[in-house]
Amino acid sequence: MNQADVLNQLYGDLGKDPKTASLVSLTTIKDKIEGVEQIKEKLATLNVQAGWITYPSKVETITSPCLLNPSQPPIEAELVTNDCTIRIRHLGDNQWQWIEHTIKTCEAESNDVTHLATDYEESLKNSKTGSLHYKRLWAFSNDKGMYIDVAVLDSIKDGE
Repeated sequence: MNQADVLNQLYGDLGKDPKTASLVSLTTIKDKIEGVEQIKEKLATLNVQAGWITYPSKVETITSPCLLNPSQPPIEAELVTNDCTIRIRHLGDNQWQWIEHTIKTCEAESNDVTHLATDYEESLKNSKTGSLHYKRLWAFSNDKGMYIDVAVLDSIKDGE
């Protein structure tokens, strides 16, 4: 039994319909950015499709493609680009954690399958109709069984 078969079977054992999920491979790259100018420069290179950024003075929600030009460094962010989803978290002392998640859809026969992806929606704070759309990535290990490894921002729908 390959990884795809195991994930589908275990997801079904949880009472979930495997047909509502897709098989994917996840690649994660972690980096640490040091310096205010460096984080602002790195943000300015992104072509952001959707996301949110918390700055010291405001929270910015991005619902359509844009280039970022931050006047201040972020405290935290989740950004969707054409290639990946990026999570940023201020660590203090002018350091930021930068995590890129790249998800690729796989065929059931593929040896590249690492996760089962399902959709998850969460309401936007301060919005009556807006929502954050995530991909929950389920994995399996002998120690943990079937578990949610990570949830990755997929899009933002702003209903107002």
